[in-house]
Amino acid sequence: MQGDKTAPKVIGYWSKSFKGSQINWSALVKEAWAVYEACKHFSVFILGAPTTLYCNHKPLANFLQNQTKNAMVNRWSLPELINGE
Repeated sequence: MQGDKTAPKVIGYWSKSFKGSQINWSALVKEAWAVYEACKHFSVFILGAPTTLYCNHKPLANFLQNQTKNAMVNRWSLPELINGE
């Protein structure tokens, strides 16, 4: 809506291609990697600001909220990105 300051706003568009062995990753791992890379890319805009991620991939919720059984995905956890570790 025009003039609605509370409506979600797009801050930008970004894309990146999968290369090499990344092409063989499962859908969950690809989606988790995409979230992690997008958060890194847009960190200057989202760090310190309330941010909501919308997605239609239910298993991805585990990545965003808890540890998964996939060690590679756990390395991309968002708290570590936010804390700069």
